[in-house]
Formats: sequence, C-alpha cells, structure tokens
Amino acid sequence: YRKPAREFFEHLCQRFQVGPSSLLHVGDCRENDLEGALAHGCRALRLHHEPGVNHISSLREILAALAAPTESA
Repeated sequence: YRKPAREFFEHLCQRFQVGPSSLLHVGDCRENDLEGALAHGCRALRLHHEPGVNHISSLREILAALAAPTESA
C-alpha cells in the first residue's frame, strides 16, 4: 500500500495494534503524510522548515508536539 491510501494507515494501526487516534505519523509531504494521516483519523506532524499547523522543523520537537492539543491541517 502507498500513502495516502486508507489501507496504508490501516496496516500501520494493525501492525502496531493501536487505533488511528493513537498513531502518530511523521513525514515531509503535506498531501501524502500530513493530510493522508489526518483523513484517516491518525495524528500527524509534517517535518518542514516553514512554520504551520502540525509542522515541526526538527524531530526533537515531537515530544512537545505530542503534548500540544491536536489540530487539523
């Protein structure tokens, strides 16, 4: 399966035995990673150097992002 297909995110949830809202998907592509994950009920962060909703500029920011309220793209 390929992102942003529903089956891709379903497979991840099954593989890690979690529901979509417990899965955090981090990627660099707005459409495939951020919007794809959010469309399937997963949490998502985009690794990107410009500020924005659900954007981080470094993997070091993941823990702080997890503590923040969930926002949609």
